[in-house]
Amino acid sequence: MNTTKPKSIYRYGAEYGLYMGLFLAVISLCFVFSLYRMEVSIAIYPLLLIVPAVLWFMMVRLYIKEPLYRINSALWMFGICVFFFGSLICGGVTLAYLYFVEPTFFSKYATMTADFISSGPLASQYESEVELLRNAVERNQLPTSADFVISMMWTTVFMGSVTSMIMAPLVRLVAKKRFNGNNENQ
Repeated sequence: MNTTKPKSIYRYGAEYGLYMGLFLAVISLCFVFSLYRMEVSIAIYPLLLIVPAVLWFMMVRLYIKEPLYRINSALWMFGICVFFFGSLICGGVTLAYLYFVEPTFFSKYATMTADFISSGPLASQYESEVELLRNAVERNQLPTSADFVISMMWTTVFMGSVTSMIMAPLVRLVAKKRFNGNNENQ
């Protein structure tokens, strides 16, 4: 009789977080590359809509693999861990890119935004906002790469926690019906 101890929920979260982190890094880099190609920014929205589906499949896989973690709190904690470790990976990739490859990203983005607003038909209504952006660029008052990445990571973990909280009972309900025919020990 093999009585191996199952992996901890945190370890599963870290393992699956690697994949989520790479997926989130693609979304982040699409945002960064939108500075040069506006078409790339269109890809951000479908990718963001796929994130809950990716989490769904991860949660279902954990549900099938580990009977010990077939409760809402365990699935929710798993989702939080997936997003925590995923945001670390995404944040590292994004910070490395912004720090080493594109250190002037925010000033370029603010300048491009100000130019876009100034060239629009309602430019006169937004003169004060454009002036504020241009002054922020001149005075170097824009967020740093680290500020942006930390804010992005906090937002990702928070939204991932909320998404996981919503999805855990749904995954449990659906997976219990589909994959739990021979193990009704819930």
